Amino acid sequence: MIRVFLFIIVLVFLQSCGNEREQRAAQLAEQKKDSLLTVRLQLMRKMAEREAAQIELNNLYQNRRYNPDSISDSLIIAYEIHCPWECGHRNLFTNRTGKEKVISRASFLELIQVLDTPKTYGGYTAACFHPKVGVISYDAKKRPQSYIGICLSCNNQTSNIDFDDGVTNKTTRYGYSKNGRHKIRNILNQWGFDHSKSYSSFDSKQEYGDFLKREGWSAEKIEEELKGPYK
Repeated sequence: MIRVFLFIIVLVFLQSCGNEREQRAAQLAEQKKDSLLTVRLQLMRKMAEREAAQIELNNLYQNRRYNPDSISDSLIIAYEIHCPWECGHRNLFTNRTGKEKVISRASFLELIQVLDTPKTYGGYTAACFHPKVGVISYDAKKRPQSYIGICLSCNNQTSNIDFDDGVTNKTTRYGYSKNGRHKIRNILNQWGFDHSKSYSSFDSKQEYGDFLKREGWSAEKIEEELKGPYK
């Protein structure tokens, strides 16, 4: 009887050791995974900071007209951007989430054409800037050439391209028009950057109301919300 009891104790002990080894192996694998992710994010940030330094070195923060015939864009990438606080143009290089998409030159020119049209502007803006997408063009040596940061939530942008917004008084209505927002949103959605959550009072009353309805707002609450921005 004692032998059987001792045998059971040994089995339990061996099983416990085996479980501990499995748990330890799983912990080490998870730690290794986290460590690799941390290293990857650090490398991405260092590369982005070098790009920002390069674009500063080339004085590309100064606005200029975009001439597709004189600028060689060998690579154009759209990046998802996240800033916990206020963003500036440098954050388009340093605050990337890791989501990105190489876009064609034709797609880039389509966006530029929209942004270089006075009818795209004429709306108000919020007193903030939290861009969700930054578009960077590079030359053959992977040096940044042009950048555009778009914030539909704040209804404005930052860029080193001098767009024709048709606004002489920069202190007033230089934000996107409702039609401009619609075109920009469609382009970004085509690139895979979902802006379905960026509807606001900057959009038409119908679009904003439909968005709130999709979000589950009651008819009474929607009616009350739409009174403010559209009085």
